[in-house]
Amino acid sequence: MKTLSSLALAALLAAAPVAFAQAQAGAQTADPVASAAATVGPTSAYADSIVQALLADPSLADAKITVAPDDTTITLTGVTKTRDQMKRVLEIVGGFAGERRVINVIQPERM
Repeated sequence: MKTLSSLALAALLAAAPVAFAQAQAGAQTADPVASAAATVGPTSAYADSIVQALLADPSLADAKITVAPDDTTITLTGVTKTRDQMKRVLEIVGGFAGERRVINVIQPERM
């Protein structure tokens, strides 16, 4: 009986680091606030600049935005938690737009 208890305890102790590592990995794989629709091509560096600016803004937590620029437009799709978050996204992207037209297809969860 003592041997069985010792084996059970040893198995539990051996499994604890694996369970902890899995929990940590799950916590670190949260979806990013923003991503580029395409990561290669002539506008990929431009899209990445916009994405980095969106990622840097803590007020956009829990938003999920996709940025898709081309030669004449920047299309924004996704979801924000609030209308204020959507407005903030438009402010940030507007700073990058220049002559491009911003097409907003973002849906706020709450108005």
